[in-house]
Amino acid sequence: MLQRLCEQAGVPTDTADRIAAALAKAWGPPGPGRDDASIPPQRVSQLAWLGIDAETIAKLEPWVIVLPGADAKVNINTAPAEVIAAAVEGMSLGAAQRLVTERQRTPLRDVASPPARGYFPADPKTRLDGLSVSSRFFIVQGRLRLGERVLEERSLIERRQLEVLVLQRERLNLRDGP
Repeated sequence: MLQRLCEQAGVPTDTADRIAAALAKAWGPPGPGRDDASIPPQRVSQLAWLGIDAETIAKLEPWVIVLPGADAKVNINTAPAEVIAAAVEGMSLGAAQRLVTERQRTPLRDVASPPARGYFPADPKTRLDGLSVSSRFFIVQGRLRLGERVLEERSLIERRQLEVLVLQRERLNLRDGP
């Protein structure tokens, strides 16, 4: 999936492999080839720590987020068309864009339901196990303006049952707005 997303973003062809190998090393158990003092990246901008150049990071940033854990799925009710197309092998960007347009009118209730199935490739081998119609991760953005001052905040939150955890928070103090 990351390989297909990197192709859509127009980044070097080896980017997905480099990111996957570096993350496996950073998140893997201590042992040969892993520095016990290494800090795994928590934000896309921190992929620079793994040797990914700034231009590549800038191209990936609109579509990629670093989440804790390996069980996160792509929410087809909120993901951009580019991410949905990358998540389903053989799915065209046009089909993903049609799905995004349709979900604005009626959110999908199930990945395997007939309305949802109509957007995915007809091949019965098409894997949809990386998709979901819900998520436990959310990005919350806000902006406060007071005179010439503008404060923007972006938070990555995780919902665990009735508990909501703030995983990341970024604040920008802008003088005249963006």
